[in-house]
Amino acid sequence: MKLARVDNLQPGQILGRSLFNERREIELAIGTQLDRDKIDVLNRKRFTYVYIWEISDGEFVAPQELIADTIKAANSKDIATALNDLRSHEALQKLDPETVVKEISQSISLRTLLPYTKIEDVAGKILEEVLRKDVRLFSSLPVKQEAGSDIDHALDVSVLSIMLSNALGVPYEQLMTISVAGLLHDSGLWVLNTAADNSNDTLTQDLYEEHPVLSMLMIRQARPEKELEQTIVRQHHESIGGSGFPDGLEGSDTPVDLSEDVKPNGIHPLSMIVAVANRYVALVSGRAEHKLHTPEKALAKLVKDSGVFWNTHVVTELIKIVQLYPMGAHIRIKDCSNPQFTGCSGIVIANSPLDPTKPTVILTHDFRGGAIQPKRIVLAREEKVSLELVL
Repeated sequence: MKLARVDNLQPGQILGRSLFNERREIELAIGTQLDRDKIDVLNRKRFTYVYIWEISDGEFVAPQELIADTIKAANSKDIATALNDLRSHEALQKLDPETVVKEISQSISLRTLLPYTKIEDVAGKILEEVLRKDVRLFSSLPVKQEAGSDIDHALDVSVLSIMLSNALGVPYEQLMTISVAGLLHDSGLWVLNTAADNSNDTLTQDLYEEHPVLSMLMIRQARPEKELEQTIVRQHHESIGGSGFPDGLEGSDTPVDLSEDVKPNGIHPLSMIVAVANRYVALVSGRAEHKLHTPEKALAKLVKDSGVFWNTHVVTELIKIVQLYPMGAHIRIKDCSNPQFTGCSGIVIANSPLDPTKPTVILTHDFRGGAIQPKRIVLAREEKVSLELVL
């Protein structure tokens, strides 16, 4: 499976992942064979990248998804409805970002923008789905598309935050808090971006760094008793070394322990979890640094900065959860203890629970790029393996 620009698509190619429209309905389902009309639809809908499956790759292997397309469509549609309610608010049609920051910070008139109840309902459904399926691996292939990117980001951050929290032993009663905070961490940014779009204004870095505070204030107005949610969304851009925003707080690099009191001006452990989830999802979706990162490269960045920006123990758990080479991904074997496999490429069909760097693949092309008879290889049996994702 390869990442392809929509303007480079050709009739006959097969869609590798389902695509959702602005109403969060499935526009084109996974496995759809593209024709000229469908490609024209993607262009009109302003999709920029899609995953395609090449017929020469052999048997179709669907990418492993954490949440089924139908459930994702329903949940994301509910978020889209809530987000549209927020964006269509009369005040946001008239105010520029700077005025919005002042209004929300200094009065309660705009803090009622947040459709909290709708978002809370979605958070409960997501939590139920993740725990019901008892999923231990988070599959996220890098993809960037304009339609619904805010919604996709919110869903992915919520899901990954739940998984990290569950793995780190966070009590069940606080997982709902994490789910809601994951969905709403950027709600202040939704407001700012809407105001910027409607006023044809530019969102400066200073104004951007106000969005965690706005998110907190809107939750406070909707549910003043939800103090932990407010804390998490305010702190999701803080770093343990004190260089984050909006408050420049410092955090601990010790194992997550919710029984200990948080130091004054310190970062709450649950905020550290959402911060790591947010950064990882932003990297693999292209929101961070304006370019796509493979899971491997995104993890490498987080590992490099752990102990300085991110809690090392949260990042360590992230490495266990994230699939470096998700099912359905197209990989190339850069090096292998069995030299006949070096340079060959193929498709990931299963992940090893013991070593995520050595998935099971179907080889479809030799080292020269020529098509070969598909061959199933269990790389976990090889002593040395080095892979790369092919985008």
